[in-house]
Amino acid sequence: MCFHWPSEGIVDAEVLTAAQSIMDPKSFREQMMAEWQTSGGGVYYCFDEQYNVRPCQYNRRKTVIIGSDFNVDPMSWTFLHRKGDDVIEAFDELRMDDANTRAALNRTKEKFPHHEGGFEFYGDATSRARKTSAFSTDYDQIMEDEWFLQKGRTVHYPDSNPPVEDRWAVVNSRLESAGGDRRFFIDPRCENLIADMKQCGFKPGTRDMDLSDKSRGHAADSAGYPIFQLFPINIPFDYGEDSDIYSESLDQEALPYA
Repeated sequence: MCFHWPSEGIVDAEVLTAAQSIMDPKSFREQMMAEWQTSGGGVYYCFDEQYNVRPCQYNRRKTVIIGSDFNVDPMSWTFLHRKGDDVIEAFDELRMDDANTRAALNRTKEKFPHHEGGFEFYGDATSRARKTSAFSTDYDQIMEDEWFLQKGRTVHYPDSNPPVEDRWAVVNSRLESAGGDRRFFIDPRCENLIADMKQCGFKPGTRDMDLSDKSRGHAADSAGYPIFQLFPINIPFDYGEDSDIYSESLDQEALPYA
């Protein structure tokens, strides 16, 4: 026999408030309020075009965060800036059909020829894997590019990938937290990213993404990789006067980065 009860009344109100501010509504209701949420609907259910789409300006003196999905057709990269500590904005995107990493790097150089603020590259673990059809990995090509090295770049690709559901939860929490805060905004020019936010859905009756449209999901993945790494969902728990306060991740484990 299993019993389920909400965290309210068990954990401190401050913990619930912290969780509400950084978790997406479904995850908060399930994990903190013991309310089972049915599957179905949109993967990025917190996205609201009226509130999450707004002009986002490129600043050549700020770090460009590059989220990269290395699917060959299409290859999708998203370009973002952090605004303060807590907000992230997607100001542009790159989508190339039948492309490779070298072509995407060259197109990125064309977009930002006079950039001064450096670059941060994020992606998934498969970028580290050497393919039988490739001379070097996607990761290697970025690491070895002299132009980006001179401009100043860091590369953040995990050794292994977290569950996709965790990444979706973090993106949703940025789109709208359980407390109603929106901290992920998308410029109207990012048409493919907006389309993914609106159209990516689940297979009926499951929590598996519907992959019937092969063109969808790549832009959202590219944006989701840096968001997941930059904004992990950590909730502080106080276990009494004789114990230290520490942060416990509800959705993910710490991953080693390059």
